Amino acid sequence: MPENLISSARFGRLVPFIGAGVSKLAGAPTWSEFADAAFSQLVDGKVLTYSDLEQIKNKAMSPRVKLSLALSLAKKSGIEIDFKKILHPQGWEQNEKGRRVYRALWALSNNFVTTNYDLWLHIDDVQFSANELREESVSKLNNKKIIYKKDELLISELAVPDRKTVVHIHGCVEHPKEMLLSTADYLEVYGSLSKDEITERNKTRYFLRQLFKDKDLLFIGYQLDELEILEYLMLKQHQQKTDVENQARHYIFQSFFQSERKLIEGIKDYFQKLGVVLIPYFRDENNYDELINILEDLSHKIQIPNPSKIEIERLMEGLLDGD
Repeated sequence: MPENLISSARFGRLVPFIGAGVSKLAGAPTWSEFADAAFSQLVDGKVLTYSDLEQIKNKAMSPRVKLSLALSLAKKSGIEIDFKKILHPQGWEQNEKGRRVYRALWALSNNFVTTNYDLWLHIDDVQFSANELREESVSKLNNKKIIYKKDELLISELAVPDRKTVVHIHGCVEHPKEMLLSTADYLEVYGSLSKDEITERNKTRYFLRQLFKDKDLLFIGYQLDELEILEYLMLKQHQQKTDVENQARHYIFQSFFQSERKLIEGIKDYFQKLGVVLIPYFRDENNYDELINILEDLSHKIQIPNPSKIEIERLMEGLLDGD
């Protein structure tokens, strides 16, 4: 584990950037399963037959394209897809692995950015029940602000002292109309990838540009095929950096098998060109659950007295020893 990463977490500079792989550990569906579940609701609503569903599942389409199709069919049929039901079935908040992984995450930072729609990051100490979540405003729960609207994406929101902040850059399941789901939604935000300029008019991309520039980021739960948008922003940011000493540091956890050590070296070089430090972990024994162990270990590493207390103790020891 890089010492700079541990120091960043200790001094409150680290912002974990959470992807779908983390929620998968908590029992949430993969992107593909999420899209298929949307179609299953269309079957329940008699919009599609089971034959249609089987054909769609076996069709070589990306989850984003599938979601675009599902949303289009739902709109034409006057049906609303219940995405919250897909992400949060009954009893979701009691998922043991979910409680472990998110408890460990909240020990790392008070600020989070995520492309996930789910509510796991709304429960900072993983002790609130689903009923309590419904009864209280999620935006004020336990001195916390939940940001999901594009107009509220401001880097200054991550600098509010004594407050927990969760930024959903692709929207939140509590507010379906704000969710980026279809290909059209993504093109509206990230479509002009050929242009170098990112202005304040595009709130999401402007926020991400500032985030990559000013904050130490730890990417967790992203696979290589899910990083196309982030890769673009990382590359553009890295190309424009001149002050190497003061630039923000970025890290990414990626899973491998022990037999893939040569592959690790190649991917490490690839991320290094993007200004990102690869932290590989092996899933030979525990599969993806190994990530939970790593996050718990990291959370323990950063829970030490702050440097000022350590220096005071050393000074007192020196005085007692007559130094």
